[in-house]
Amino acid sequence: MEADSAYMVSKKRAAAINQRLDELDSLRSVCSVLMTRNNALSECLSQTYNSLLHLKDELDKDADIQNRHLSSILNDLDKTNADLKSNNLSLKGNNEDFSTQIKELDSVVKKLKRETRWIWWNGCADKVVAFAAGIGVGVLVCVLVR
Repeated sequence: MEADSAYMVSKKRAAAINQRLDELDSLRSVCSVLMTRNNALSECLSQTYNSLLHLKDELDKDADIQNRHLSSILNDLDKTNADLKSNNLSLKGNNEDFSTQIKELDSVVKKLKRETRWIWWNGCADKVVAFAAGIGVGVLVCVLVR
């Protein structure tokens, strides 16, 4: 009986070893699949990292270009602002000169209006005197003719 039990134990043991070997083979295939996936993911991660590095370099270059353009635009705006301030001061001076000239012209216009009225009244007075002289001569002629 001992031989049978020893045979039985070794058969049980062989079955357990075979089951363990099957599990080990299953784990090896799962490990192989996982290693393949790990390698693929590592490759994707490496490509993504390289893409991000390239993108960072491009963004840095673009930022430098934009900073230079922005600086150029700000310099142009500063120059334009200075020109506008200078032009504004010049225009204020011109406006003051024009205001003075307008006041002088208003004064001249008033004087010319007064002189025009004076000339008109003098012309009317001369006409009245000529009319009176004409009537006087007419009356004198009428008196002398009679």
